[in-house]
Amino acid sequence: MEVIRTDEPDIAGGLLEPVYRVHIWSISEDPSVAPNLSAWRIKGAADVHEAIDWANNECGGRRYELFLEWIDHAQSKDRGWVPLVCVSRLAGRNPTENMNTVTLLFTKDD
Repeated sequence: MEVIRTDEPDIAGGLLEPVYRVHIWSISEDPSVAPNLSAWRIKGAADVHEAIDWANNECGGRRYELFLEWIDHAQSKDRGWVPLVCVSRLAGRNPTENMNTVTLLFTKDD
């Protein structure tokens, strides 16, 4: 981590009504059971602390991630500049990042 002191704000803009997203993970002790994600979108929170409080109350001891949602724009070949929803993680970690997964493909002979 790097921390740099700034003398004055160097921010060009901001979100007047931030939207947060919360991913709540249910992880089974049984490795044959896939993790389950419950995803939520929070609008109208007074501040990030209210979003954190909601996540802590809702998660019931499960792991969660908290994100700030923001809109960027991407250039589309057919439609010009289009909105692109992005998120920046504020808290938590995805508990599946270091999990090994196996995909099995079943086919049926005709």
